[in-house]
Amino acid sequence: MKYALIALSFLLPATVFADVKLGYVDSERLLAGMPAFEAVQKQMEELKQQYDREVQEKYNELISLEQTYRRQSLLLSESRRSELEQQYQEKALQFREFSESVFGLSGKFQMKYEGLVAPIYAEISAAIEAYAKEHEYDMILDAAAARGLVVFARQELDLTDNLLARLTATN
Repeated sequence: MKYALIALSFLLPATVFADVKLGYVDSERLLAGMPAFEAVQKQMEELKQQYDREVQEKYNELISLEQTYRRQSLLLSESRRSELEQQYQEKALQFREFSESVFGLSGKFQMKYEGLVAPIYAEISAAIEAYAKEHEYDMILDAAAARGLVVFARQELDLTDNLLARLTATN
């Protein structure tokens, strides 16, 4: 009897999961295949160039102030030298703060990107959910998720092309 219970405990998980229907998608491929995402990429490239110019201007101001200080430092009085050093320190701090506010993790550039792609991700998620319900999938995993949730899967389980066709047909 004891051995029957042990054998049953090994077989139970197999029977519980035997009817589970799984699939996976590559969300990066889905995103790359969306025409709306191409427009976002173009818009972000233009914005990056604009921000790069602004950061470069501030950097040039900082370098100019440093060069002025170096050229004139021997000729300046102690008070004027201190004043220029203080200006340089303030400019350097402003430059770092500006750079961080534009390109930092929660900077303007990142926030703009997240705002533009959020509706695209929402559309992809809705399409995945609708597809899963229509085709009675119990679970759909994302092969492109951080560190990948899918270590191995048969190609027949890849739903990316089906979903990409659905997403591009609606646009």
